[in-house]
Amino acid sequence: MNHADVPKGPNELDAQYLATLDGRAIRYLFDVAGRTMQLNCSVRGRIKKLRHLKNVAFAELDTTEDLQLVFDRDRFNETTFQQVKALKLDARIQANVSTEYDDKRQPPIRLIVHGFDPIPANPIAARRSQISHEQAQSKIDLASVTRSVATRLLETGWTEVAPLTISTNLSQTVAPLQVLFPGLGAETALVVNPVAQLVEVAQLTGTPSVFSISRIYSRSIRDGFTSPESIAIVTISLRKAEEREISLALAEELVRYGFQPVRSRLSSRERDWLTEQWERQKSNVVGALREVSSPVHQLAKEDKCIVFRSVWPHPIALVEGHVQELTDGTLHCMTLHCERILHLVSSVHYRRLQEDPVIGLV
Repeated sequence: MNHADVPKGPNELDAQYLATLDGRAIRYLFDVAGRTMQLNCSVRGRIKKLRHLKNVAFAELDTTEDLQLVFDRDRFNETTFQQVKALKLDARIQANVSTEYDDKRQPPIRLIVHGFDPIPANPIAARRSQISHEQAQSKIDLASVTRSVATRLLETGWTEVAPLTISTNLSQTVAPLQVLFPGLGAETALVVNPVAQLVEVAQLTGTPSVFSISRIYSRSIRDGFTSPESIAIVTISLRKAEEREISLALAEELVRYGFQPVRSRLSSRERDWLTEQWERQKSNVVGALREVSSPVHQLAKEDKCIVFRSVWPHPIALVEGHVQELTDGTLHCMTLHCERILHLVSSVHYRRLQEDPVIGLV
C-alpha cells in the first residue's frame, strides 16, 4: 500500500490503523469520544461518487455513507497521485485514513486518505457484488408488490388492520419462531398467522372485510425460497351463511395487482395468463403440488370447510385460503404470498437472514 506519514497528536486513539470501519461506526466513535478525537482507520468499498480537481480528488464509498474521502496531492508522490487520477466510479479500493472534523462543514467529518490500494476484480467478487445488488433491489420490489395489492384492496372498500406480532399462544400446527422476552412472564413466539386477530377485529367492530400486510413467522416452510419471515397479505371477510362460494375472482385480482410492479419481467405468455380466467380443479384433498401448464385454482372440501390454493406454473401456490361455516355466517380467508410472486421474476432468492454490521473495538 502506498503510504504517507500519518500525523500523530495527543487526541489520537492509536498510532496504528484500527480495523476496517464503515461510516456508521466512525460517526458512533465521534459521538462517544467527542469532536476533538482523531481517528486512524481503514475503509473499503465501492466508489459511488467521485470528483477530480487539479490537485485533489473527492470520493464517497458505498460503505462510508456520506463521509467524504479526500485525496490531497501534497500527501502523495507523483506516481501515486496519477493512480488517484485514474480512479473511476464503481472501482473498489481499500484506504488508510485519518479523520478531520470541522463543524462548519456538513457533514463535519472528512476522511483524509494517506494510502490506498485498489481491490482487484475477480469473477467471484463481481458475482457477489451483483447478488448483493439484486438482494437489495428485491427488498424494493417486494415493497412495491405489497403496496400495489394493498392499494387495490383499500380502493375497493377493504379496511387495513395492524396486527400484533408477539404472542404467548404458540402454534400447534406449524413451528413458530420463538422469542426471548421475559416481560410477558410466559413462553412467547412470533405470530405465525394473523387470521385470529383479523377475525376478532372484524367481529368486534362490525367491519365485514379486513386485511393486513403481515409476516408469516415460521420455520416449517422449507421450499427453498420462502423466508422464515415471509411477507403476505391476509384478507378476512365475514359473510352471510348462504355465501359459501369462494371468491376466486378476488384471488386472481390479488395476483394480477401483485405482478403489476414487476410485470415487465414476465414473458408474453405469462402476461396473457394475467388476463385470462383460471382453470378450476376440484378433488377430495388438495394434496401435493404438481406441475401445471397454466394457472389453476385447486379446491377441496374438508368437513365444514372448503380449502383452495391458486397455483402458478412452476408449480408454486401464490394464494391459499378457505371458507369456513360459522354459527351465524361464513368466514372467508385468503393469503397472498408476496415473496412467491417475487421469486417468479427474480434470479436471487429473497430467503436470507439479515446480518446487521457490528462495531468491534479491540
